[in-house]
Amino acid sequence: RNNVKRTVVTKANLTALIKKIEAASVMGFDTESIGPSLTSEKMINVYRSRMLGLSVAFEDGTSYYAPVAHRDGNLPIRDFESIVRAIANKVGGAVWAHNWKHDSLVLQQEFGWRPNPAWLCSMVLCWLAGEDAAGRYGLKALAKAKLGQESKSFEETFKDKSMESCSPDEVCEYACKDAEWSLALGMKFYPKLTDWDLVKHFHEVEMPFVYVLRDMEWAGMAIDQAGIAVLEATLKAAADKAAEEWDFILPDVSITSGKQIAERMFDGGHWPTKKALKTKGGGYATTREVMEKMLEECPPGTLGHEAARLKLEYQAAAKYLSTYTHTLVEAAENYPDGRLHPSFHHTGTATGRLSCSSPNLQNIPARTEMGRAIKACFVPAPGNVFVAADYSQIEPRVLAHYIGNTFAEVYRNKQDIYKTIGATVGCTRDQAKTLVLAMMYGVGPNKVARNLKVTYKQAMELIKGFKEKFPEIETFRQRAIEAASERGYIKTLAGRRRCIPELSTHSEDRWRGERLAMNTPIQGTAADVMKLAMLAVHGKLPDYDGLVKMVGQVHDELTLECPANLATDVSNMLANAMEAAMVLKVPLVAEAKVGQTWAGCK
Repeated sequence: RNNVKRTVVTKANLTALIKKIEAASVMGFDTESIGPSLTSEKMINVYRSRMLGLSVAFEDGTSYYAPVAHRDGNLPIRDFESIVRAIANKVGGAVWAHNWKHDSLVLQQEFGWRPNPAWLCSMVLCWLAGEDAAGRYGLKALAKAKLGQESKSFEETFKDKSMESCSPDEVCEYACKDAEWSLALGMKFYPKLTDWDLVKHFHEVEMPFVYVLRDMEWAGMAIDQAGIAVLEATLKAAADKAAEEWDFILPDVSITSGKQIAERMFDGGHWPTKKALKTKGGGYATTREVMEKMLEECPPGTLGHEAARLKLEYQAAAKYLSTYTHTLVEAAENYPDGRLHPSFHHTGTATGRLSCSSPNLQNIPARTEMGRAIKACFVPAPGNVFVAADYSQIEPRVLAHYIGNTFAEVYRNKQDIYKTIGATVGCTRDQAKTLVLAMMYGVGPNKVARNLKVTYKQAMELIKGFKEKFPEIETFRQRAIEAASERGYIKTLAGRRRCIPELSTHSEDRWRGERLAMNTPIQGTAADVMKLAMLAVHGKLPDYDGLVKMVGQVHDELTLECPANLATDVSNMLANAMEAAMVLKVPLVAEAKVGQTWAGCK
């Protein structure tokens, strides 16, 4: 291997690079950009950035850096574009980049290039192949963990200088490393997909999905700034009211001081210390989860109950104030179009469900009055509406596919599964729903008792009655654990694997492994269904000449934005595509609704 890095500044180097790109069967690629960071984030704002240069690495060990926006020493823009064109139009072979979603967004913004089937993402590959760096998929972390390679950080490399002020030769090695590592990870772990029978899934599902997410992020969602101002005033009033009431009952304790609260309430005997969590410093924690327990444990009218209630009210109002009011306005101001462009993370969870940041739309409470008020501040463009559809009981339906029998029959007959279970077990519909979720996710009797507000003994009786009436769920659980223990992994219906090393131990981790063996086929398959639905919907969007956009995916809901006169047609398209996403032994059900706000889609 040559291990030669070249800066492309001459015609000879340019010609050699383009010939190598055209002839290469495999290569690595990375872009370098300059511009402002997102507000309160370390990530670069790709919507206000420009390319500084690009790097390309080849199997023989040679790599190139092509500069375009340094202060000196750049390629002419026409020559730089010829390199981009060669990569964008490459036929056959593989162009590996780490986080193609980002790099393709850069190429689209700068040059208008759309995705190419030759573009393959080493980050998604590592996620699919179960090759992580302590749960992380960043390039530098993976290079260290999987390739045994490290390089200086950005700060160590450039110190106080900006990249554009550096000469191309100074940036060359730093930039080429990223392309080299992307190539190395791709070549090392792509064969694993053959062993796992996931090559087709990678090319036909995961890689196209990268660009579904890219387009959804590009579309973004608008916010109603006047509505947010009203929401901010409402939340501030709620926080002030809780603090005022708190000062009345505990005038010598600050509602914002966890230490003071713990000393007065726990040490003072107003809150039970049994099962209370402690902080790293050794004091008692006053998190939301702890406060909810205290609210349940303390009788109404007592100081303990009132203090827990007020602390919860204050925490909720303060959290929403800091996350979903002025923060949203500031986030929208990051972007030229004034819309929010959240980041949806393909590799953010082991189950396959998306995670979200900048802002995290998934943290908006779905069924509370305040959650609806926040969602009401998300609005379509003038003349447009939102069309949103969510799956009905997607995870219980996946469970019904696996276990058949009564569950599957109820869904095939379009009956209410929770009412049927409640009537059979002798409990309410809500209790039946809690029992089903407890069985799916390995929730113990203590939590069931808390959720249902019943005694531990009553919870045990409900669980026992449920298992006696529906033994097929326990049978499925045992079979899943046995299969995962024998093979070391469990699979979703789409064929994705999740390795469960915890099952090879006899420690407390084994309980976690058993829980993963049970819920991965259910949660993971539900995630696969949504992913396939999004691919199907994305494939229909060109029929609407750019008038319809996918703008959000949260939990089991998919949201589109379209002109009001297309709402009926788009609603039918969305529901049909979601219901046909995967063939199960039970029907998938999705109902589309139209709204003038995100909250209005109900």
